[in-house]
Amino acid sequence: VPKTDVASHPISISSSQLTTPSRRVRGACVLALDTTYCSHKYASFPSQRRVVEAVAKCVVAEVASNPKALVLVGSYTIGKEAVFFGVARALGRRVYIGANKRRVMGCLDLTDEEKSLVCEDDTKTNVHAVPLGYTRSHKKLESILKHYKGKYTGVVAVCPTGWSLDQQAQAQPKLTAFCGARGKPSAMEPFVTCKRKGRVVTYSVPYSEHSSYDELRSFVSWLQPKELLPFVRVSDQDALRGLKQVARAAGGARLPVGPSTGTCAPTYQR
Repeated sequence: VPKTDVASHPISISSSQLTTPSRRVRGACVLALDTTYCSHKYASFPSQRRVVEAVAKCVVAEVASNPKALVLVGSYTIGKEAVFFGVARALGRRVYIGANKRRVMGCLDLTDEEKSLVCEDDTKTNVHAVPLGYTRSHKKLESILKHYKGKYTGVVAVCPTGWSLDQQAQAQPKLTAFCGARGKPSAMEPFVTCKRKGRVVTYSVPYSEHSSYDELRSFVSWLQPKELLPFVRVSDQDALRGLKQVARAAGGARLPVGPSTGTCAPTYQR
């Protein structure tokens, strides 16, 4: 069976395709599985489109309340582009992207419309793509605000990551509304977590480009690989039990014994 690296060459498979597995690969392949979210805690994610629309709605309301807000959207070297493009569209603005990420994005198959949304001058727009880690650091967000020397009076940060499901589960019930136009509270999707501190408000949303646990189960059950190789560390017992259940869903796929199921380091940046 030919080797295919789906990390480098992503393959989208619809639910209808999962009912008609190819005889060529079914039960005859070794599957290296991205087990980032192989845990019952991450059984499912809301659709990417729903997440982008929800957080864009929050950001639009925040900027309507404070037109001098700086919007900082977290991203990776590659990934999360749909989030900052969605926020930029909703605001009718372009998004500033630093030189390093612009070089990477030059390798992507962007549409003409997406290219038109890219801004190379950080002073020309109040929507900026920043490293995801920045959106988790109040000190870093305050330092960025200070850098612009009074041009902006507050920060609206967006942290799009599947790990936010943990934050959402721990969030206080009162965090179910955001500040809409003229300061009036507005309804917020239940998966959105909002945190306010000083001049900074951070919205965390479960936007992920990895598969949820249920999606892993469905795919493995469809493919029925002869061997299952997790390539992201499964570090806790709950996740390990989830991994074994995924293997059972494949009709008895052999799970390797050794560091790949418990102690190996992740092989790529999430």
